[in-house]
Amino acid sequence: GAAGTVVDILNNSYLGSKTEVYFGIMEEECKTLLKDFFENLRE
Repeated sequence: GAAGTVVDILNNSYLGSKTEVYFGIMEEECKTLLKDFFENLRE
């Protein structure tokens, strides 16, 4: 990834921007949505 792992383009001073990243927002809702999607895909 380029959003904080190998490269961090979100906070690259050469690009002139500073991005704030928030984790865990709507985590349970997203988890359920993805879980249901892939369960339906397998059926």
